[in-house]
Amino acid sequence: MNTKRYSEAGGKLLGNTLLFARYSRSANKIFLFDLVTHERKLLDSISRPGYAQTGDVDGGLATWIKCRRFARCQTFVYDLTAETKTRVPNPQHRSQYAVSLADDGTVYFGESTNINCGDSLAIWRYDVGGAREKLFGFRRNRDIAVTTPIENLDGSTTVYYDRFNCNTGAADIFKTTIDP
Repeated sequence: MNTKRYSEAGGKLLGNTLLFARYSRSANKIFLFDLVTHERKLLDSISRPGYAQTGDVDGGLATWIKCRRFARCQTFVYDLTAETKTRVPNPQHRSQYAVSLADDGTVYFGESTNINCGDSLAIWRYDVGGAREKLFGFRRNRDIAVTTPIENLDGSTTVYYDRFNCNTGAADIFKTTIDP
């Protein structure tokens, strides 16, 4: 999947399936690559100055974000079995980013006015085909770049995330446990 002509990044692996991004001067593309058959499937593409970034691959799904403008991004989910793409609902037309997946296929992401220290940041979860749910918000001048959900034996989910201060750049890793 590596090329000399383009840059590849953001690789995420599930079994023999690799999710990755390919960047060129003219476009960003999101691919799935089968490490056994060497079959490559284009999931999405956006022309520059737009931007695309891989999210996660787990639970039979793959996620990524696509930004028409750098600070305004939308989250997408691809079902590997059904071969269908779903846009995560975004009723307020805000920026979605820091997307990840739990083993059960639940999508987790941050949403704020933009991906660069926007206002009203919150972490959300979405069951594909179901409802969005706001889990918790952050005070002003805080942002995240990564979410990682871990399903617990009691049915709860612990969401790990990096939180940083937009004024100072200081960052730490936090976790919050969400009841089922």
